[in-house]
Amino acid sequence: MTDSTRPTTPQEDTDHDLTDHDGILRVAADPAHAIVDVDFNPAVLSDGEVRSLLKEHNC
Repeated sequence: MTDSTRPTTPQEDTDHDLTDHDGILRVAADPAHAIVDVDFNPAVLSDGEVRSLLKEHNC
């Protein structure tokens, strides 16, 4: 397949960092233990919105 016809994965569809979203303050990943730690501003984002962003970014 050529690049123009190759299906993209969810990670490839996301062309920006998780920290680019308003309200995300810090992201730390520990792949060895399958942990992603996210600091966020609850005045800007709810827990559910953060979870949705994590799914969007395939975390």
